[in-house]
Amino acid sequence: MTAYLQACLANRYFMGSVLVARAGEILLSAGYGMANLEHDVPNTQKTKFRIGSITKQFTATAILQLQEQGLLSVHQKISTYLPDYPNGEQISIHQLLNHTSGIPNFNELDNFEQITKIKVTLDNLIARFSGEPLEFTSGERSTHILSR
Repeated sequence: MTAYLQACLANRYFMGSVLVARAGEILLSAGYGMANLEHDVPNTQKTKFRIGSITKQFTATAILQLQEQGLLSVHQKISTYLPDYPNGEQISIHQLLNHTSGIPNFNELDNFEQITKIKVTLDNLIARFSGEPLEFTSGERSTHILSR
């Protein structure tokens, strides 16, 4: 496994940190390449990364598992969970999952670069989005998701 990752690094296919575990035992924990090329900072096993869009499929899976267990429905409005959220009675969980809620994209908000450099609590993040107008009526169309 280490040889494979070293080959990927040598061919510029990969830079990052890897954790491989099985049954609670860590088999590999290492950093490869640079975390910051400009400042010559290497990746380590403790390097922190912005997770960005990589968690979307895991979030969707968790939500669908909760629905399967009867603990929520994707047709519920977000006002069920965030009663004070503006337009929350118009936006469903399903619309959040398929990007048709009308809520603006995080990376298109004003001061995006500054926001990403500070630690933000969940309540702060919700407040940040709730202060933004919807880009379109929920369910009307889909936002085009692009990473910066």
